[in-house]
Amino acid sequence: MARNPLRVGLVSCGEIAAKHQQAIEPLDNVRIVACMDVVRAAAKDMGERCGCPYFTDYEELLAADEVEAVLISTPHNLHAPLTIQAAKAGKHVMVEKPIATTERDATAMIRACKRHRVKLKTIFPSRYAAQIVKTRQLVRSGAIGEVKFITIATLGHKKPSYWTGGFTGRVKTNWRQSKEQAGGGYLIMNFVHNIDRMRFITGLEAGTVYADYDTFATPVEVEDALVVTVRYENAALGTIVGTTFAYGGGLRGDEIMGTKGHIVAGEPLKVYLSRPFRGMKAGEWLEFHGRSVNTQGESARRFAVDVRRNRTPDITGEDGRAALRVCLAAYESGRTKKPVKVKR
Repeated sequence: MARNPLRVGLVSCGEIAAKHQQAIEPLDNVRIVACMDVVRAAAKDMGERCGCPYFTDYEELLAADEVEAVLISTPHNLHAPLTIQAAKAGKHVMVEKPIATTERDATAMIRACKRHRVKLKTIFPSRYAAQIVKTRQLVRSGAIGEVKFITIATLGHKKPSYWTGGFTGRVKTNWRQSKEQAGGGYLIMNFVHNIDRMRFITGLEAGTVYADYDTFATPVEVEDALVVTVRYENAALGTIVGTTFAYGGGLRGDEIMGTKGHIVAGEPLKVYLSRPFRGMKAGEWLEFHGRSVNTQGESARRFAVDVRRNRTPDITGEDGRAALRVCLAAYESGRTKKPVKVKR
């Protein structure tokens, strides 16, 4: 254990928190010192896993001197009030994606953390995956020329039990079904990761979106199918396509096409170049196999380093807000049946 590990309190002890607990456990610069959940059984179980005090009252967790930072993985509509409350208590914040369900809330979170001089990080752990890091290096170095087309697609299948208990069923809840609590469905819950990854990889901001979505096969308030067309700031085009009722599973992956090449950002990472580039051959598919990375652990490890060095987190609240803005513009487009400019 590092001499001065960041002492973290888990806020919510459901499915995602359990993944964070497992990811943080091997780290030497982060230690879970408290946890809370309004469901006592979940809080007690997590407390026993971590060997730490557990609470069912958030104010009691914030009042614990041992807690320096909180990791929030609650229903999405609670991210803003809980973050603001933590900032006022002088606690640093790691908050799960999406940062909030409205831009107003996201901005309030950012401002509160700055006002109270605490760090705010949006959790987008897939940025740390080896193939994503490599993809960014290739794109930023000019390997595929100027990016002109981006596709994001996941045709997946979420069983009915997902909407009442996530993938593990650790805690029974219906917040994922609720537009008010979740902010939306597949787009804001899952594709917000992909949207952030594309910003990270390419440096491009979405300019205008045109979207449509619906709920076809799932008894929920939020969308289970969507199609989004994106026009990026450099005039590049992009698409986001997804559904949660592709029984048996289907297409999954991100692809980036440039004026000099094509990248399929999966595992393995595949690259096709139209001309040789820095030792890489042209005219054939090249494969790159990355090492396995504890991405959620890496997210927490880097946050601890940033806090101790008093520097801006590598993934900020502003990053979370930027990805959220694309989702919100898409939802507005789907409602109005018109193209919508993404707010900057």
